[in-house]
Amino acid sequence: MYLSRLLAVLLLVCLPGLGHASSPSKEEAPAHPFQYIELKPGFTVSFGTSGRVGYLKAGISLRVANAAAPAVELHMPAIRHELIMFFSAQAPEVLVAADKREGLRTEALEKMRKLLEEAGHVKPEEVEDLLFTEFFTQR
Repeated sequence: MYLSRLLAVLLLVCLPGLGHASSPSKEEAPAHPFQYIELKPGFTVSFGTSGRVGYLKAGISLRVANAAAPAVELHMPAIRHELIMFFSAQAPEVLVAADKREGLRTEALEKMRKLLEEAGHVKPEEVEDLLFTEFFTQR
């Protein structure tokens, strides 16, 4: 009788631990080979030099390889500067035309790749993509 009670108590104590050991924890889950880095705060720039001035408000995220993430964070001031200068130098026709945004996006991506490669920390292919999460213009 004593042995069966002891066995029952041991099973009650050990079973929850056994079930927990078989389910994967957050630390054991396979990580993605990339991460998204949101450039915060969003960008608000003016554009147009003659006539009416327009404004662009854009939210941007970069998809980078995990190995490149620390360098992207380190160079965030330079990244933000480059993008602000790039967007504010655009012709109004480029910023307001929906069909030209893809070209704008890929050109901005290439600028980010070049900037980080010149900094000596990131291979161009490690900056995988630049995504507009918000894009609003007003003239």
